[in-house]
Amino acid sequence: MTIIEEEYAWGAEPVPREKTLFIVLHHVGTAGSFSAQDIHRMHLRNGWRGIAYHYYIRRDGTVHRGRPENTVGGHTSGYNDRSVGVCFEGNFETETLTAAAYQAGLRLVAELQRRYPEAAVVGHRELTATACPGRNFPLNDMRKAKETVPMFADIENHWAKPYIERCAEAGLVKGRDTDTFAPDEPVTRAELCVILSRYMDKEAKA
Repeated sequence: MTIIEEEYAWGAEPVPREKTLFIVLHHVGTAGSFSAQDIHRMHLRNGWRGIAYHYYIRRDGTVHRGRPENTVGGHTSGYNDRSVGVCFEGNFETETLTAAAYQAGLRLVAELQRRYPEAAVVGHRELTATACPGRNFPLNDMRKAKETVPMFADIENHWAKPYIERCAEAGLVKGRDTDTFAPDEPVTRAELCVILSRYMDKEAKA
């Protein structure tokens, strides 16, 4: 998945987050069209550090970086120090997700679930008194994203799939790009050294 990086002028620098127990899903709550920079400006006007969410998914399926993923957000009062916030463009009290936003959301949530296996996927309304992310939002589908979205699209029928996924989940290997692994491409000596170095780092921390 390609994340569109944004340059923000922060009202105050985001601070590091030490744990992640929730992946909180939101909607903008209005039917208009808003860029990530529009959201950032609105949140600055609220007196906040800037854009409150870590990721923002637009109707066209593009995924934009908000606050750095490892920092405290500003999206869910009482839970910001232990959650990642994902916001979808639109008002899902009155509209439904576009197909592009739905697929982008599933893939992003699946990736977050793999990075934070202990984190619960929740709607904003489950933590505070709000209708967000709206009655039409497919919350249950998003909860099951990791089960329905493959880690890499090109290993589904490969004999080494469970081993590749195990190594990827452990952080030893990564895909060739955002959605593919290229399982039958040769490994260079340099790449092998990277894999072994990652393994030794994990062993040293064990």
